[in-house]
Amino acid sequence: IDLASTKATLSRVFAKTTLPAEPRPPAALLRPIQSVRRSTVPGTRMPMVAFAWVLPEIQDPFVLEVAARWFGDGPDSWLGRELLAAGYKSCQVSCRAPWPPTIGGRSLMLVEVRDPAGSKGLADAALAAASKALKQTPSPADMNRITTSLQLAWTTLTADPRWQAGELARAALL
Repeated sequence: IDLASTKATLSRVFAKTTLPAEPRPPAALLRPIQSVRRSTVPGTRMPMVAFAWVLPEIQDPFVLEVAARWFGDGPDSWLGRELLAAGYKSCQVSCRAPWPPTIGGRSLMLVEVRDPAGSKGLADAALAAASKALKQTPSPADMNRITTSLQLAWTTLTADPRWQAGELARAALL
């Protein structure tokens, strides 16, 4: 195929259309969860508790990323420290928001807490710590740790063309 002539022909033929613009479907309304649901899923490698909250629309994804890292990103997070103080010495905490990844954050904030010692009482302790976190704000030390880790992630991403291409592809898919 001669690419130049094919491109010119296709550009001329499809330059305009008489088809009407397709109307966008209305956005699905998020309804708040009406109850608390607890389930046990047997067969996981490590006992864990997972819980999620429906997120409102978030205009700044950076704020959401900072909140997720502050609340539940590892042992130095708010939840990690609270569970350690509550006696859960071997638990591992992770938080993702939005989950699944979306534009505008209209999704969930997912928190997973794994503990090789077992999950007895872990859900109640994690939810109690989450309720307590509503009254807190990140300390300057927490913000320094979080912004440093975000800057490191950004530097890693933009320094390698393969990582940058992957991030661009992920953003385009979203």
